[in-house]
Amino acid sequence: MKKLLSFFPLTKSATDIYHLLAVILVYCAVFFAAGLLKAVIGWLPLLGWLINLVMWLIRVYCFCGIVVVLLDYFKVIK
Repeated sequence: MKKLLSFFPLTKSATDIYHLLAVILVYCAVFFAAGLLKAVIGWLPLLGWLINLVMWLIRVYCFCGIVVVLLDYFKVIK
């Protein structure tokens, strides 16, 4: 399970509740920025599907990052 933490470098900094909230806020900011970017440039006819795919991957990564940081903070991952 420690290999999972290597994909999410922000999780190592979550040592107390303030760091945990800061990491979650960073992931949420990236999540919403990806949605905003998708809304701005996702309408392009030729690149729209590629941009939608990349933005979907970014959103999944952010969601998984939040789950992993919560699991690491509550010491579920050993």
